[in-house]
Amino acid sequence: MKKEEVIQEIKRAIEAHDAQLKTSRLIAYGMQVKEEEAALYERRCAFGTWLYGNMKWLKQFFGPSMIEDIEKLHSRWHNENRKIYEIYAHKQSGSGLFSKLFGRTGFKEGDLDRAKAYYTDLKRITEELKKRMNILLIRAQSRPSVDYEKIK
Repeated sequence: MKKEEVIQEIKRAIEAHDAQLKTSRLIAYGMQVKEEEAALYERRCAFGTWLYGNMKWLKQFFGPSMIEDIEKLHSRWHNENRKIYEIYAHKQSGSGLFSKLFGRTGFKEGDLDRAKAYYTDLKRITEELKKRMNILLIRAQSRPSVDYEKIK
């Protein structure tokens, strides 16, 4: 692998999480989003696919401590994101015929406030994750090109 490829992969991973945060914001504000766009699982989002698909060489190259910290933050991010989506999914489960017949409509009182609070936590975790990823990026940029020839 070439140095520039690694640098671009790290930048794309950061951008992928920024894009996912925007989708999570839509959910937190009650907008409709397909489940597959909601990034409910760590290994299925674009960032997670990159992280877990490259875990071995990332740990060898940047050190296990740094990568494990990123992995933990990423996992926490998805835990918070699932909380938001569960509120949204609960609303969706109330949108069928029986719910309409028996008077249950949309979000319950306080649901959107809770979702927005979870979103605030999600933004904080995202900033911490981006901070760690930017450190990773700086480390990647500072290493000599010859180091990258060992990466498969």
